[in-house]
Amino acid sequence: MTVKNDGTLELVNRSGQQRKSSVSADRLTPVKQLIAQPEFAQLNTLYQAVGADLCVYSITTRQADGSARSITTMDAAPTPPFLMQVIKEVETLWKVAQ
Repeated sequence: MTVKNDGTLELVNRSGQQRKSSVSADRLTPVKQLIAQPEFAQLNTLYQAVGADLCVYSITTRQADGSARSITTMDAAPTPPFLMQVIKEVETLWKVAQ
């Protein structure tokens, strides 16, 4: 899912179909606050696990200078609780938009 600053949400499913929705810009505040925390900056770029059929979660943020930072984790990986909090908040955005 892509989350834009204006509240636009774009979701592409496994078959490549794209769906769009939106939330109010103020609904993005919790996600923005989380990614502004020092804990987010301290996360590793990859939390990896070995196995079949694991869901992969990747969060890419764009900084004010245009640079991007990606963090990836997957099911069964030693994912820090803070990163799981960010993932759950992003997932909540899509649920709210429905």
